[in-house]
Amino acid sequence: LVVPCVGYDLRSRLIEAAQEAGLTPGRQAEMVGRSAAEMALQLCGGSHRLNPRNAHQRPVVVILVGPHLQGAQAANAARQLASHNVHVTVYKPNYLKVLPELEDELKLLSFSQTKITSNTKELPSGPVDLIVSAIDSHTQSNLPSLSWYSAITQWANASKAPVLKLDPPTASNPDTISAKWLLGVALPLATPPNGSQVYLCDLGIPKKIYKQVGIRYISPFEHKYVIPLHP
Repeated sequence: LVVPCVGYDLRSRLIEAAQEAGLTPGRQAEMVGRSAAEMALQLCGGSHRLNPRNAHQRPVVVILVGPHLQGAQAANAARQLASHNVHVTVYKPNYLKVLPELEDELKLLSFSQTKITSNTKELPSGPVDLIVSAIDSHTQSNLPSLSWYSAITQWANASKAPVLKLDPPTASNPDTISAKWLLGVALPLATPPNGSQVYLCDLGIPKKIYKQVGIRYISPFEHKYVIPLHP
């Protein structure tokens, strides 16, 4: 199937129309978080690593949570991975302002056995199976200039662990974390050819809402919630 890319402005209008119809940011975080968690489980070895007879080799996943909706989606994924007995550590900088959706996800996450830290020195010193990065934002262009952003970027790149990015911005930033996989939302955004494998997750937006913003939509997902996209 050919899945056309869209611009960020058009996708934003689609998401806004979906929110007005009742697909709240909290419900979006649940959809994206669940898809990211399912993808992470498979990338970490699936049933080979996660079964009762292999409890001593649980995958180690580090999740980087930014101060925006992508961060809420990543925090949701952290909780769902923890519920599947993955060893999860969440890096959350000390933000001055927190979205209500992110605050809700972090509160719920605190009831799991997930370690939450704002200090890169408290992140795993041993091998990490996967890093899920949600520190980049489509709208907050100042983030790369902040000290915590530089610190976690240096840690992630030095760890040599493979990286899955959640809904990253399309503009390339040489100072950010390099990713092996990208997970887009609803419709793919045009991404630079940086070698990352692009996946797409279904947000569950009804067809009439696509029509409202001028998109003639036929779902490419069929029996899956996450699909790979090929150049």
